[in-house]
Amino acid sequence: MGIYTLGPLLDLPTKQLGRRFGKTLLTYLGQLTGTLPDPRTAIVPANDFKETLHLLQPISDKQDLYARTQSPMQQLGQELQQWLITHQYGCERVAWRFLSHKSHAEVVIRFAQAKQNARDILRISELKLESEDLPTEVLSIELRSLRLRRWDNHSQNLFNFHTGQQLENEGLNSQAYELVSEVNARLGDHICRGIDVLDQHSPESAWCHTALTALHRSSTTLESPNIPRRPLWLFDPPRQVPRTDLVLLHGPERIQSSWWQAETTSRDYYIARHQQGSECWAYREYQGQQDVGLKPNLNTNIQEKWYLHGYFG
Repeated sequence: MGIYTLGPLLDLPTKQLGRRFGKTLLTYLGQLTGTLPDPRTAIVPANDFKETLHLLQPISDKQDLYARTQSPMQQLGQELQQWLITHQYGCERVAWRFLSHKSHAEVVIRFAQAKQNARDILRISELKLESEDLPTEVLSIELRSLRLRRWDNHSQNLFNFHTGQQLENEGLNSQAYELVSEVNARLGDHICRGIDVLDQHSPESAWCHTALTALHRSSTTLESPNIPRRPLWLFDPPRQVPRTDLVLLHGPERIQSSWWQAETTSRDYYIARHQQGSECWAYREYQGQQDVGLKPNLNTNIQEKWYLHGYFG
């Protein structure tokens, strides 16, 4: 058409251009000149970190994956650190994936306390890799975040002043969580576990094992003063004891299992003192309508079976 610049093209009649070149050219010119809206797709940052590094040469030695300053795992760790700082996250669990032509291996790293520093992430990862089998020749490495949490920094006052007790507690907690992460990395993810309470009134069902993390203590419900005392040490199974070995102090507290459970139990629990001097938690099976007062008659209850369920600390 002999047109080489935009000006002469815009001077041509719009209808004739559309008839010859179609609606696509008219839409483009309208967006270019601002006569038509040109909405852009919003950029939404990814909610998780995932990055893959393809190697120029295969790596066969584990040490070459992380030992050198510019090693592949060091590079990915720095990228993860930058991403965590930018998004104000800490990672509690990450996954490394090592790929070759014919096979791959995935190693999941769990931290007892959320991490943001690449050095800490790589240190625990190295401990985990010592016991893992990787492909003979690694060609690609992938790092992705599996569990994130909001990064909480400790607030400081104007003069950055902390009491000695605060510094001591923060240091001990940090060292304890570091030790848990290192032990789990070397020996397995379920070696160090904590205990949490469940909303169950039956003593055997009122607790469970849980992952030992920095959030474990804060997630545990604080004991209410209205909840009866419970011993720290429970016997499994409870031990039968003579009634004459117990001096009843408080009780009874009746605990019955739910009707939908396979094994139904109905017990009267007492806080008692054992003849050896320790404070214990004992019970007898509920005997229907008979008296369950604090001090039953020894002559009438001598044939009942009493059980020692635990000791108070």
